[in-house]
Amino acid sequence: MNEGPLDMRMDQSSSKTTAEQILRDYEEERLADIFYEFGEERKSRIIAAEIVRARSIAPLTKTTELVALIHKVIYGGYQQKQSSVKRVFQALRIEVNGELEILEKALIDLWSLLNSKGRILVITFHSLEDRIVKNVFKTLITNGDGLKLTQGAIPPKWAEVKTNSRSKSARLRGIEKK
Repeated sequence: MNEGPLDMRMDQSSSKTTAEQILRDYEEERLADIFYEFGEERKSRIIAAEIVRARSIAPLTKTTELVALIHKVIYGGYQQKQSSVKRVFQALRIEVNGELEILEKALIDLWSLLNSKGRILVITFHSLEDRIVKNVFKTLITNGDGLKLTQGAIPPKWAEVKTNSRSKSARLRGIEKK
């Protein structure tokens, strides 16, 4: 939304790779895969190709430069230009911070700390997170270690979405340790 550096590290003091470095160094195919897998962006190949072309002229260093590039490459009457921007930024953030691996590890570590009858409730905000939570919980239940607390993912009530539009994508899942 605002101009800023293409960093995206959760911990600015860490030595993790930044989004700017990813956009500068990753091969076109790897960029496209990241946008598709972590952002579920349908036009991932087109966007990756344009990034590679653009960086041969000048590096992308600001968020507004990446937004402008995506808007330029998503041409015609395509109504999802802003959604594509959100998906690409989400994908970069996930790649920079290793968010999906951290989530799975955190769930497993948390499970090992729970006492019998202890519960884990998780609210996810996109399908990639929800898939990981669902699969970890399914494994624990299949192994006979846990009991399902929710029947699938529970979406927010309409009243919540009306007062808090950001809750629209939220999903709740729960499990109890036997």
